[in-house]
Amino acid sequence: EESDSGHLREIDDTPGAERIKETHRTGTFYEIHPDGSKVTKIVKDNFEVTIGDDFTKIRGRCAIQVDGQADFYCLQDINVKTEKNATVTATESATVDAGTDIWAVARNGSATVSAGTTATVRAGTDATVAAEGNAKVTGGGTVDVIAGGDMTVAAGGLLTFSDSSATAANVDAIIKDIDEGRRVT
Repeated sequence: EESDSGHLREIDDTPGAERIKETHRTGTFYEIHPDGSKVTKIVKDNFEVTIGDDFTKIRGRCAIQVDGQADFYCLQDINVKTEKNATVTATESATVDAGTDIWAVARNGSATVSAGTTATVRAGTDATVAAEGNAKVTGGGTVDVIAGGDMTVAAGGLLTFSDSSATAANVDAIIKDIDEGRRVT
């Protein structure tokens, strides 16, 4: 069927080529192929409003490509979960902006966080923290601070180094090692 303005409605019952297609005169259309696949093309803007819940399940791959800017806005919590790996890649820069705290947890791998105020990192292996405010690094085992070149440790207030192996008998040797740059604990 074709309307006077150019809208088309097609129903094809040819065996092996059964399909349904509706086309707007501007070129926007949807088509259902013989195997049940559906193709939709929208030549201008698309709006969908769901007043209740909305669920989508995809058994195969899902790929979304946006040639312009993409925004995702939620009025409540957002949870992202995968049973495998998660990767966020930005060719230029990536920003995670939190109103209060940022937490990074890597149970068996490494974690890196840089924060303007408070940064907390818990890692199964490697951890890197940078913060303009408070930063805390805690290790259940050994925590190493290593520099291939120069290293500066500075504090606006009290700077404390402690060594649980320091005793009255060996404290002079520990201080000598520190003075000679061999050991800092």
